[in-house]
Amino acid sequence: MLRPDHPEVLAPDWIPPVLVGRSEALEALRRQLPVPRSQRTRPEVAILKGPPGSGTSVVARRAGLGVVERLRQSGEPTPALFAPVRVRWAAGPLGIATELMHRLDPSFCAHGFSVPQLMAGFLRRLLHSARPAVVLLDDLGADCADIGPILGPLLAPNRFLPEGADSPPNLWLLLAGTEGAEACWTRARAAGITVDAAVVLPGYRQREVEAIVRDRARRALGREAPEGWAKEIAEHATFHGIGARQAIELLRGEIFGPAGIFPGSPYAAPSAAVRLAVEPRLLEAIERAACSGATLLRDVKQWEARLARSEGVRPLPSTTLWRRIVRLEAAGVLRREVRTGGSGGTQSRLELVHPIPGGPFATARSGTPRAGGSSFGLERP
Repeated sequence: MLRPDHPEVLAPDWIPPVLVGRSEALEALRRQLPVPRSQRTRPEVAILKGPPGSGTSVVARRAGLGVVERLRQSGEPTPALFAPVRVRWAAGPLGIATELMHRLDPSFCAHGFSVPQLMAGFLRRLLHSARPAVVLLDDLGADCADIGPILGPLLAPNRFLPEGADSPPNLWLLLAGTEGAEACWTRARAAGITVDAAVVLPGYRQREVEAIVRDRARRALGREAPEGWAKEIAEHATFHGIGARQAIELLRGEIFGPAGIFPGSPYAAPSAAVRLAVEPRLLEAIERAACSGATLLRDVKQWEARLARSEGVRPLPSTTLWRRIVRLEAAGVLRREVRTGGSGGTQSRLELVHPIPGGPFATARSGTPRAGGSSFGLERP
């Protein structure tokens, strides 16, 4: 187990500045997502398909960010919104629509709203703020949620805007997933998208996987990885056909060890909270709320506000708190999922994967929850 200088580059959604073996695909997507747009009534659409682990997610995200950058360079007065949503992780169309709303307002509560209402709200907020948006429906697979109710409003936004709206918001739509996601591609065709024009990625070759692993290890460690690591991981990944994504998972295991990131690692030191740039009271709020190892985001928010008042300071704004949760999720401390709640709403559920690093509680393990602690046996010293 090694001590990485930049563990964030091993997070699932981290995007490398240079993509190995994917320059042609990026250029093809750039042509399918022109800036400025060629038409105003429908969004510009691009589709990216490939086998699992072929880099569809990272290429799609790089392409989406490329549109945002080109809009900035073109002098667009309002910063463009990049809204990636992992469809496979979402709890149905309602979860997808809620994630899109959270990209505009992280504190938005979707309780009681239907999918058409949420999509109408998303489009109307974009129109009201005159903000361009790049929407990425990512990680489309054979077991994904129905994207039809999401594609309809995005492809025909005028039907969901108030009467008298001069023109729909400036939209770019990108779909990325596996070739086996037949249900998703069928719904895309039914919505009017030409799937035959998709950019198709081949699987990575062994030398490409090796280059990806070597680059990611160097960025994470701040130095070259031990001799032979990248080659062994690439050989294993290629032999088993698991692709680049799982190769990065193997690399993460080599760096952090089988126990995960925090237990027994340098990040279990008291300075870990500082390195993660997370307020200590938020860590305590998570520990108190997750007394059984899992909790709801609203409960964490209530605990953080209570602890902030006891310290005589203002609670964290909703947007700031949401960013801290995302940061902890990227670091591997939390696992977050959006679940359908009552009356058509959703709930953000947080599961404590590892003991809070450097939190205000002791980290001796225990198998049973305790009052004021968590399932990890965390208690006040």
